[in-house]
Amino acid sequence: MMELLLVLLIPSVLLIGATLWLSRDQSQLKQKLFSFELSGRSSQIWNFGVILIATVSIIAFFSKR
Repeated sequence: MMELLLVLLIPSVLLIGATLWLSRDQSQLKQKLFSFELSGRSSQIWNFGVILIATVSIIAFFSKR
């Protein structure tokens, strides 16, 4: 169970960190990304990140079994 928690936590932190780093010079984009509006570019970025985290988590979890 601890491995699954780590597999979910590390990519989540990396996703949020990468999002902040990529939007460091654009405060308007940063506000849109974290306002959780379900339209436009911010929605696409978050959806991609969630799907990526889920895929990596499942692969890592089953590879250790």
